[in-house]
Amino acid sequence: MGRYGFKTALNRAFSSYRARQNAEERNRQIAMQSGKQTKAGPFYKIVDFDFNKKTRVAHIDFSETIKYRKIERYVTRNYIRYPIYSNEWSTKIKIIKKTIKLTNLELEKLDKNEDPLIKDFSLEIVFLLDDAELVPSWVEVLMLKQEKEELIKKEKSELKEAISKNELFVKQSEAKKRDINLDKSICLAVINKNKKKLLRVEKRIANYAERKKNVFLTIITLGIYAYLRSTKYFDKLLSEKNDFDLVIEKYTKEANDYQAQIDQLDEDIKNSEKKLNEKHKSTELKCIELTEKYDREVSQVKPLLTYTSPSSDFIPLKKLVGCEYQKIVGCYVIHNKEKDKYYVGQSKDVYKRVLRDHFNGTEVKNIIFAEDYFSSEYVNKDDLFEVKIIRCTTKDELDSTEKELIEEYDSFRNGYNGTSGNS
Repeated sequence: MGRYGFKTALNRAFSSYRARQNAEERNRQIAMQSGKQTKAGPFYKIVDFDFNKKTRVAHIDFSETIKYRKIERYVTRNYIRYPIYSNEWSTKIKIIKKTIKLTNLELEKLDKNEDPLIKDFSLEIVFLLDDAELVPSWVEVLMLKQEKEELIKKEKSELKEAISKNELFVKQSEAKKRDINLDKSICLAVINKNKKKLLRVEKRIANYAERKKNVFLTIITLGIYAYLRSTKYFDKLLSEKNDFDLVIEKYTKEANDYQAQIDQLDEDIKNSEKKLNEKHKSTELKCIELTEKYDREVSQVKPLLTYTSPSSDFIPLKKLVGCEYQKIVGCYVIHNKEKDKYYVGQSKDVYKRVLRDHFNGTEVKNIIFAEDYFSSEYVNKDDLFEVKIIRCTTKDELDSTEKELIEEYDSFRNGYNGTSGNS
């Protein structure tokens, strides 16, 4: 190898090594991007809600949040550029403004609104209204169903807890029974052992009565036979018999006590199972009762008043505000419930006349009602006025009906009317 041959070869080796390292690093970085989420969202939430109850107009601000990862650099492999994303999320927020008039009809179909945002947040919008009188039927049904599910869940949870307690009780009782049975088995073993010994003693006592005095046997047994015939030996046998009887009696009593404990545990287990079965039945009945009860309540839920029509009864003004209505020719009577004062009028478009000329929603617009409205002691002035509408067909009918109503409600002398009606 020449003078420069080794250095060149070494540089080539290092270059090749670094190239392999760089390639491996590029492959590693590219592999790390595999399956990496680069965008999340959009996520929405209500950030501002303004509702005018008098006009039923709601202004809603939604925030739209999009999370994304920025491209920090590119890595090239086989002439293809691969993006390398940052590990940290970046956030982009946009405010979306919506305006909707929440009439009763609109509230009733809010969960099916054509606007996806309004539809998705329909339940939250109803809650933000914070008015029990503006809760649509579908929300009432939803709340009733949730309440039913929670109560049924509670009943089933209590049953599950009762099952767990019963299983634990049975397990502990069976363990006690095993321990008691072991003690009982020991007692029975002692009884059997002592009974065998007692049997042998009883046989000796029986043999004692059959033996006769025999000098020859006494001699050849070196006195043992004589001892077996002695009173002392007999007394010893009786003493042994008595000892065995006492032991047998003692352990028999203990064995009976153990058996009584086992019988009591069996009875307790039986009673526990019986209570559990009763709990099963009562839970099933309770769930059926709850289902029937809430099904009845759901069937009785009525939608908000969405359309109005002429009626002989007074309707609270605040209910009219949220209703859809058609053009009606007729007379109308406005009643101040606090002052018990009336105003009678006529119009070719009664609803427009009442809700746009006399009032802006439930807020007074006509000066003739202003003093009583602003001096009212009603906490909620939306409840101050109510309206009755009478449909008419001809001009003469309008005039005559107006005069009759002014007289009926004494609205000229003691009300808001400035005249006794059209002549």
